[in-house]
Amino acid sequence: MILRLTPEQIFIAAAALWLLLFVIGIARMGGDVMGAVFPLDGRAGPTMWGRGATESSASGFLISFAGYLFNAVTAFLGVLVFFQRSIAWRLLAGAMFAITLPYFFFAGARSHFLAAVMPFILTYLFYGRHLLILKLAILAIAFFCLKEGFKFVTVFRLHGFREVLASENPYELLGEDERTTGLNMIQELCFVNTYLEIRRYVSGVWRKIFE
Repeated sequence: MILRLTPEQIFIAAAALWLLLFVIGIARMGGDVMGAVFPLDGRAGPTMWGRGATESSASGFLISFAGYLFNAVTAFLGVLVFFQRSIAWRLLAGAMFAITLPYFFFAGARSHFLAAVMPFILTYLFYGRHLLILKLAILAIAFFCLKEGFKFVTVFRLHGFREVLASENPYELLGEDERTTGLNMIQELCFVNTYLEIRRYVSGVWRKIFE
């Protein structure tokens, strides 16, 4: 006998997991709900799933796993918006999805924000009930906003976004030829691996000296 789950049942399971991870993330922020949802200090301040870049302990692995799981569940909620059969469930799924997006944006990891929002955009393209021309217009606006938003993420994620939000004209804080540049992810991974290997080698040398 094949168990068939309704979209609402799938949403309830995903929402329960999202809520559990969200509560854990807020607890890691010392109960600061606004700071958890809006980490305006970017990488300079604490975030729900932030950890040391080269941390290799079991706790570091669990934090990273929970962060990626939170990312995946958020993206899944965005997809489920289009498959709920009642307006109430659809609004609840959309609200949970939208509440989380500022965290991914202000945390400064563009790949995490894209991982959360792209499934929503693609599902809208294929399953949205609007006319195709309207879908394409909305998608064009969405991609323009992503492109412009990522310019600010690239420039201010290391020092925070408070100055940008307080500015009357945020574009004055950007350079004239500012682009969404950044290291390739494989380069970042190679640099981290190289750093870990050097640290192990140096530690081994010092250990032999004092033995």
